[in-house]
Amino acid sequence: MDKKTHGIVSLLTTDNRTTLFTDVGDMIVLETNGEYDVAAISTFLTPLLTGTSSVLINLAEFVKPLVAGLDLGDGIAMTQTIGGKQIEGIFYPAVKTVVTVEAKDAEGIYSIEVPHMENLEKHINRARDENSPSVRNFLRRIAPVLKDRKHSGEDLMMFIEKSELPLTEDGRIIGYKKVKKGEKEGVYVDCHTRNIKQGVGSRVEMDISMVDPDRNRSCSHGLHVCNIGYLRNFYGSDVLIVLVDPSNFIAVPKGETNKARVRSYDVIGVVPENEVQGEKLEDIVSQAVVGHSVKPTTLVTVKSGGIVIYSTMDGKTIIKDEIVPTSVKRKPSKASGKPLASVAKAAKTENMFKTVKALKVTSLADQARKMFDNRDFAMLRTFKKGKKKSFFMLGFTQVETDKILNA
Repeated sequence: MDKKTHGIVSLLTTDNRTTLFTDVGDMIVLETNGEYDVAAISTFLTPLLTGTSSVLINLAEFVKPLVAGLDLGDGIAMTQTIGGKQIEGIFYPAVKTVVTVEAKDAEGIYSIEVPHMENLEKHINRARDENSPSVRNFLRRIAPVLKDRKHSGEDLMMFIEKSELPLTEDGRIIGYKKVKKGEKEGVYVDCHTRNIKQGVGSRVEMDISMVDPDRNRSCSHGLHVCNIGYLRNFYGSDVLIVLVDPSNFIAVPKGETNKARVRSYDVIGVVPENEVQGEKLEDIVSQAVVGHSVKPTTLVTVKSGGIVIYSTMDGKTIIKDEIVPTSVKRKPSKASGKPLASVAKAAKTENMFKTVKALKVTSLADQARKMFDNRDFAMLRTFKKGKKKSFFMLGFTQVETDKILNA
């Protein structure tokens, strides 16, 4: 008998867990939100438990896929062999899954294995709940990184585990950067050199050769981004919300997987340091997830020797040591009723964040919040599933979501 096979004499089920009692006097506690399909286990055992004998069960046969029915499209294969059977799906870390992405470059078609796929767990769950192509597009974006710079891809998979924010539908990563106010309104400078001017609508980049790929160095050359939890380690007046393509991740320091060195990022929003948990940030993120974010209008190129060049996005027209903040205005789409982002140049920033609430159905969010306040977590989980909305889209933070799921 292998370690996953047990003789069960009885079971006890609650909303949060199922406890199995074995014929040798042990108790096996299975969390409802854990790695096993406890509903299937209960369905299997209940009619067989007579009280006079034990029922053998192999828990390995009840490992729960992270995703059921998430369409990752052609060219992405996920397989796992359990008990001699090949099963397709993305599984919990308890079961190693081989995830292979097929891609094409100038040399032809190649297949690449994606490491640490379990780190995408919460992003996969969001993609499933919202029927989003985010994970599919992320996997396609990371394939060439793994082929050309395997360590960068591995580092990125470690960084993304710590990310509190969802992937965008086109497979990019949302991150943060602490900055200081510049001399002009709407213009900000990096906290280290105070030489790189940037603002909403800026694409900041440097040559890959200028970014230190050594993961053993904590602080080194490169453009830096982090997750929300790491912001407290930096000084500054404001926080930029940025989009990073997976191909632009270069290194994540060992032991500090909540920050990274990158070669390029797009600035899509800014909030004061004391408002990083506020409604303004949630609006910017909600828009960005579905592709309604500010598009870059100014290219900020960092050269060696501290030289910074400001130009139009095609790099052909040099802007004299200057960037122009971008204002954001949103209007309903005639086709879908959802807000769209339109970008216009403006010198003042008071219009920068005049946004219309996006992707929030207030009545649903209010109902969900009332259940949360009343601690009706089981009802809230059922409500969320029935409305096919993620907890994030219902207005809950990651901390609150964890509390709901673990209650």
